[in-house]
Amino acid sequence: MTSNNIISQAQQQNAVTTMTASPHPVVMSFPQHLQSEGGQKAIMARLESEIRVLENLKKFLHAQIKAGREYSVALGNASSSAMKNLTDSSHASEPTTDSVVTKVCLHILEEVQSAATTVKENSEFLHATTMVQLTELIQEKKSLLKLSREEYDKIKGKLDQYHETVNKFRDVYLKCFHSYESARTKYEEHCAKGSLKGRPGRRSDETREKFFRARKRLNIAHADYLLQIHEATEYDRDLRTILLPGLLQIQQNWCEKQIKKWRDILDQIWSNSPPLASIQGKLQEFEFAKEYLELITKHKTTPMQPTSFKFEPAVFTNQPFAQAVVIVDSTTVDSLRNRLTEIEKRLKNSETSQKDRSEHISKLKPSLLADMKGAELCMVKCETDRLRTMKNYADNLFKIRISDTASQVSQNNLDETISLISEQSISVKKGASRLATFFRNRGKKSVSFDESSSVIIHSSNSVGDQADTISITTIDRNMNALLDEDWFHGVLPREDVVRLLRTDGDFLVRETMKNDERQIVLSVFWNGPKHFIVQTTPDGLFRFEGPIFPTVKELIDEYVRAKLSITSRSGAVIKKPVKRENWELNNDDVKLIEKIGRGNFGDVYKASLNGSLVAVKTCKVNLPDEQKKKFLQEGRILKQYSHPNIVSFVGICVQKQPIMIVMELVPGGSLLTHLKNKGVQLVVRQLTKMCVDAAAGMKYLEEKHCIHRDLAARNCLLDEKNSVKISDFGMSREEQEYVVSDGLKQIPIKWTSPEALNYGKYTSLSDVWSYGILMFEIFSRGQTPYLGMSNTKSREMVESGYRMPAPDRTPDVIYQLMTRCWQYDPEQRPRFSEIHSELEIILNSDLI
Repeated sequence: MTSNNIISQAQQQNAVTTMTASPHPVVMSFPQHLQSEGGQKAIMARLESEIRVLENLKKFLHAQIKAGREYSVALGNASSSAMKNLTDSSHASEPTTDSVVTKVCLHILEEVQSAATTVKENSEFLHATTMVQLTELIQEKKSLLKLSREEYDKIKGKLDQYHETVNKFRDVYLKCFHSYESARTKYEEHCAKGSLKGRPGRRSDETREKFFRARKRLNIAHADYLLQIHEATEYDRDLRTILLPGLLQIQQNWCEKQIKKWRDILDQIWSNSPPLASIQGKLQEFEFAKEYLELITKHKTTPMQPTSFKFEPAVFTNQPFAQAVVIVDSTTVDSLRNRLTEIEKRLKNSETSQKDRSEHISKLKPSLLADMKGAELCMVKCETDRLRTMKNYADNLFKIRISDTASQVSQNNLDETISLISEQSISVKKGASRLATFFRNRGKKSVSFDESSSVIIHSSNSVGDQADTISITTIDRNMNALLDEDWFHGVLPREDVVRLLRTDGDFLVRETMKNDERQIVLSVFWNGPKHFIVQTTPDGLFRFEGPIFPTVKELIDEYVRAKLSITSRSGAVIKKPVKRENWELNNDDVKLIEKIGRGNFGDVYKASLNGSLVAVKTCKVNLPDEQKKKFLQEGRILKQYSHPNIVSFVGICVQKQPIMIVMELVPGGSLLTHLKNKGVQLVVRQLTKMCVDAAAGMKYLEEKHCIHRDLAARNCLLDEKNSVKISDFGMSREEQEYVVSDGLKQIPIKWTSPEALNYGKYTSLSDVWSYGILMFEIFSRGQTPYLGMSNTKSREMVESGYRMPAPDRTPDVIYQLMTRCWQYDPEQRPRFSEIHSELEIILNSDLI
C-alpha cells in the first residue's frame, strides 16, 4: 500500500470496509470506529491474544506431527509383520493361500498399511507445508504488533511533543509578560519622579531601555507562541484525518489477510487429520468474515475530536501582545526572519527525505514492511505539506507593509501607554505630554531592513529601535572581521574559556548572547578568570572604560601595546593572546552536504571539510546554555581519545552559530539499522566479532575512567569492514563514579542498570549492564529489549529477578556472558577487560 493509497483511504471517512472472505459487507472498520487510544489498545491486545493462540496451535501441530510419524511407523510395522506371518507357509502344515478368511485378512492388512502410509504422508505434509506457513504467520503477526506499536507511538508521541512545546512557548510568553510588567512599572516610577522634579530621573535612560527591550522580548515570545500553536494545530488535523486512519487501515487490511491465511492453515490441519477429514464440511460453518466485528462493536468510539491548542493571553487587554494575531514590527521582524529560515531548512530536509523514501519504497515488494514504510512516507508527506503551509503563512506575514493608517494605530497605542503611565503615576500630565512629543519626533525616522526580505517597517515606535539597529549591525560587521583573528574563539562557553586561561595576562575574545542580543566579551586571567563586555557606543564604536576605537581589533591591539587596565577597579591587563587550538575549526570551512540523522541536540549531517568527507553534529541555536554546554562536553571528551573502536574526533566549530562537532564519517551507518536490515544474513561468528569490537572500545574507555552512560546499538557505528565503533558521548562523564539527581528524564530505561535507575549511581560496571543489553541487540538482530513491555514494566520485571531469554541461535557461552553482565550486584559483573578477553577466546575457538 503506497502513501497515496493510505491518504486516499484515510480521507474517505464514510467508506465501508468489507472483508475479502465475507459474502456480506461488514459495515464497520478500524479507521472509522477505533480511533481512540482504547481502540488501539484493543487492537494490540487482540494481536497479542492471536499470537498466543497461534503459538499454542504450533505446539499442538508439532505434537500431532510427531505422534503421526510414530503411529504410522508402528502401524506399518505391525501390518507388515502380520502379512509376513500370514504368507509364510514354511510353518504351516496345511497351506491357507486359498482360504477366503486369509484373503480378507490380507486385504485388511494391506488397507491398514496403506492407511499408515497416508498418515505418514499427511504428517510430512503438515511438517513441510503447514508448519512453515504457521511459523511465517506467527512471525508476521509479531511484526504487525511490533510495527503497529512503533508507528502508533511515533504518531501519538509527536502530538505529545507538540503539547509540550506549545506549553513551553506559553511559559516563555508568560515569563516575558511578567518581565515586561516589572520593567513597565519601574519606568512609570522614573517618569513620575522626573515629572515632579521637572526633569528626567537619574536612571530614566536605563529604565527606558529595559522597558523597550522587555517589550521586544514579549513581542517575540508572543509571535513564537502563536506560530507554534499554528504548527501544532496543523499536525493535529493530519493525525486525525490521515495518519491515524491510515495506520488503522493498514492494521485492518493485514488482520484480514492473516485471517485468510489462518483459515487455510486450519483447513490443511483439518484435511490431513483422518478423524476430522470425514467432517470437513463443518469448517465452512464458521464465519471467518466476522472475526473482527465483535471487536469493533465492543470498542467502537466516535472519531477523534480536534485537540484544543488555544492561545492563552497573559492578560485580557486590547494590547497587541494579548491578541491571537502575530505582531509584525521592528521588534519581531528579525526573529520572524530567523523562523522563516528555519522552516525553509526543515522543508528542504523533509522534501529530500520524502524523495528518498519514495524511491526506496518503489523498490520493495508488496509486504507488511512496505505498507509500514508507506505509513512513514505518509507522515513525511504530511510534514512537508505542513511546513509548506507554515512557510506560506510566514511569507504572508512578511508581505505586510505597515501603512500610514497602521502607523497611526501604533502611535495611538503608544499614546495610550504613556497616558496610562501618567494616570497611574502621581499627576504627571506635563511629563507625559513631553514624553509623547519626544516619541513622535523620534518616530519620524524610518528604519528599513535588508531589501531582499521585502519588509520595510515605517514609523519606528521605540526610542531604542535606531540605537539597537546600529548596535546589532556594528557587532555583526565586527564579528565577521574577528573570524580572522586567532585570539577570537567564537561562541566557546565560559567553562571552556576558563580552562584555557592559566597565567596573569592570558586573554581571548568570544561571543555570547544575553537577553537575545549578541555581545563581544573579553576574557582575561588576572588573579583568576575575569570577563568584560566590550561596550558599544550609540555611534557604533567600541570601548571599555578608556579610549574609543572603530573596531574591536584596534581596541584589543591598543590595550595590549599600551598595557592599559581594562577597568580601574579590576586592574586587569592583557598580555598574551590564547590562540585557537588546531581542533577549533572555522565554521565556513565545513560544507554541509546532506542530513543523515538526528541527535539529542540537533541534526547530524554528512559534510565536507577541506575536501574530506566528515560527519557533523549540529547544536540548535535556540537551546538553553546548559544544553549547549552538554553538547560541547561530548567534543571535549572525544578529542582526548584515539582507538580503532571509538569514533574519531576531528574538531569543534564555535566561531559562530550553529555550534558543530566534526567527527570521522563512518560509512556503514548505525549498527542497529544494519542489524535490522541485514541481520538475517549475519552468522554467529560475525555477531561475536561485533561484540568483541564493542568490548575493545569499552575496555579502552574504562581504562580512561570514562563512563559512557548510553551504550546501545543505536549509538554504535559500522565502518566499511563491519568493525564496530562506539559513538554518541553526549551523556558521558570522565569520572570513576558519577551520581545524578535530576530524575529519569532522557535516561534509556531498558539499557540502564538497576543501581543507576534507583540511586543515580553510574560506574563502568553500569556500562557493563548496558553492554549485556547491546549483546542481546546484536544476537537478536536488532530486536528491542524487553519487547512488548513498557519502561516501567521492564524495570519492575528486572527488580523481581527477570532476565531476558537468549535470542534464537545464541551460543550458550555467549548467553552465559550476557547474564553475568546482568548481575544485580555491580561487583558481581565482569570488567570490560575480562569480557574482551573471554570473547576473543570464544571467537577463536570451536565454541561457536
